[in-house]
Amino acid sequence: MHFEKCAHIDVDTFDGDLLLMNLTTREVLVLNEAAGVLWAALDLFSKRDELLDLLQEALPNINPEEREASLASVLQSLEAGGFITTRAEP
Repeated sequence: MHFEKCAHIDVDTFDGDLLLMNLTTREVLVLNEAAGVLWAALDLFSKRDELLDLLQEALPNINPEEREASLASVLQSLEAGGFITTRAEP
């Protein structure tokens, strides 16, 4: 699965959190620091396994199941709010 940021997203920060606003739906999503790192990583990586590898490097003391669940949760929230789109790998 490949992930891409949508073009109609406004990004701002507040008290260390990253605020995303979907300019089409006006939905707002607040990302904590770890989720904000994933958002930034989407500029460089588009595949789920690449993002999971990044989390493994950043959070080596968290067990693999918890890392996978965290990634799945963030990606699901981003997709549900229209902040990212997904496409199958060729």
